Amino acid sequence: MYISKSVLISQVAALWMIASLAEANGHGHGRHGFQITILSSKPYLVSGGDALVRVDVPRDVPMRRAQVLLNRRDVTDAFEADDAARTLTGLVTGLNLGGNVIEAAAGHRRPSAELEVTNYPITGPLFSGPQIQPYLCMTDQFILPDGSYLGPWHDEFCSADTNVQYVYKSTTGDFRPMSDTTTLPPDVVTITTQSGVTVPYVVRFEAGTIDRGVYNIAILHDPTTEAPPSPTSPPQGWNKKLLWVHGFGCVGGWYYQGTNTGTLDGLDISR
Repeated sequence: MYISKSVLISQVAALWMIASLAEANGHGHGRHGFQITILSSKPYLVSGGDALVRVDVPRDVPMRRAQVLLNRRDVTDAFEADDAARTLTGLVTGLNLGGNVIEAAAGHRRPSAELEVTNYPITGPLFSGPQIQPYLCMTDQFILPDGSYLGPWHDEFCSADTNVQYVYKSTTGDFRPMSDTTTLPPDVVTITTQSGVTVPYVVRFEAGTIDRGVYNIAILHDPTTEAPPSPTSPPQGWNKKLLWVHGFGCVGGWYYQGTNTGTLDGLDISR
């Protein structure tokens, strides 16, 4: 999996999937054995209004009785239970800017555990101080795999709509846009990952903005047979590894976004 971001915080679509297997960074412990963990970042560095959360449920509490609350609002329906691991995992959305409280409880034992979470705007900054000014937005010139552009920016933070495209590796050896995501192209090749899984060489490429920069996420994913990537349904071709390419927002210099981020030349995302 290829990722180009200066800061990886929980976000829509792709970010939640990556975070689901990340090392736990923050915990909230309770008197009755509940434990709350932010999987997508640290509790004091959440951004974008959402966070991937895991709740460990004590063995003396029936899984069906476990509840999760955000600022006293029941958000249990956003979680999926793993009875064997005795955990609830879900993407909690709608966080307020600033302080928030996530609670885990069972019935009248409330709160059994709680965790304070600080949420920042997706436009940043989180901890780096004031953003550099002036800064030139270039999302309308940022090149996507099919040769089109990311699109216009909407505010002074260079924010643009998220764009998802698919490309595939052809038998000719080059990558080609895959505009029809319902049927595999006849000339697509397969690839075997380090995990020993063989899948069509189809890449989901996502581009969006965070903290004024343009991020890219690329991962093997077959949209013709697989559900959209999520924490509970990662693509079969993902080998649970990440490759980071830093440098967004400083291509060829400073004070502007640039028209691309890093390079995919010679990159084998199966490894």
